Amino acid sequence: MTSIGTALNPYAQYGSAYARTAATPSLASTLSNDSASNDPLASNSATNLTLSEAARAQLAKGSLPDFTTVTNDARTTLDRLYTVAGVKGPLVDGKTAIDLSSLDRRSLFAISTNNGGKFSPDEQAVAARELKQRFDAALAPSLATTRLTGDYNVSYKAALDYLDGASPEEKATAT
Repeated sequence: MTSIGTALNPYAQYGSAYARTAATPSLASTLSNDSASNDPLASNSATNLTLSEAARAQLAKGSLPDFTTVTNDARTTLDRLYTVAGVKGPLVDGKTAIDLSSLDRRSLFAISTNNGGKFSPDEQAVAARELKQRFDAALAPSLATTRLTGDYNVSYKAALDYLDGASPEEKATAT
């Protein structure tokens, strides 16, 4: 039987999955050190990731915008979507006239809960429907697996993962 230790592992210096050290550097420090230079040989990593300036700024900022800003941006986005679609509201003849897929979950939550009193009941209903469709889409693969295997743990885990991704505002509500 052959035993391979980290002292003899020739790949240990490259940070392979087989020789991880206890102190793993953060993504932000790695990106600021490795991707800032254009020299591909400056890094020991097998993969070099290059981020745009906007992505680096967002990573450096690291915090979420306040909910008032999210609400105002959602209102602006809805108004823009109405202009592009040539409609005055989210529903035309009982059917959704705008596509909310470009909005993030936090914006949809702001709309569906009428944060700041800026959204109509129709806008709230359409946003709530979009949130439900996203939840259903997140659970669909696990539910198919559950139907085949009878193991509900997969579905519960998928639901928990989805709910863990909620914003602080959404987590603070009873729903």
